[in-house]
Amino acid sequence: VARLNDSKLTPARKIQLAQFCNVPNWYGVELCRLALRDESLSFEEAKQVGLDTATLLASLRDFRTHLPDIAYMGSVDWRELKCEADARICQRVIEHLSKTDTPDKSSSAGSGALSVLKEWQTSFEDKVGYHRQQRLQCLEETSEASARLTKSQEALKESYKQLEKEFEKTRPQLSQMAG
Repeated sequence: VARLNDSKLTPARKIQLAQFCNVPNWYGVELCRLALRDESLSFEEAKQVGLDTATLLASLRDFRTHLPDIAYMGSVDWRELKCEADARICQRVIEHLSKTDTPDKSSSAGSGALSVLKEWQTSFEDKVGYHRQQRLQCLEETSEASARLTKSQEALKESYKQLEKEFEKTRPQLSQMAG
């Protein structure tokens, strides 16, 4: 199993082996890897992992597929949303593993897999906080710049009014010079 772990097995193949050979530590981690990657599950991979797992993966990935639309509609940073979705995916995999009888649940190696998933979730949550902080800082800087711009516009208007007054004072002199 250690040699297989280091080999070039795909996540789908590792899930298949975890299901049929009771290989702890693979199912949850590889399930999460498939759910988090950008590419959809291929037909061949769906056959390998089975209908139940393929359906679970589709459910896990569903929210992630709508992220561009959600980010476009609001003032939410795409990176913040993606990290939030990835943290939710890790959480849902952890919940799934705790509710079902999977190889990862029943062994010390399995609890190691849950620890890995919890670390991933925490990492994504930390990234959400970071991106949220960056977005809020950007909004604050934009607000400050907008306030400075408004102040500058008001100063320009005031200067323009002063110039108009000066021009009105000198108009009679200009008319005499022109006339």
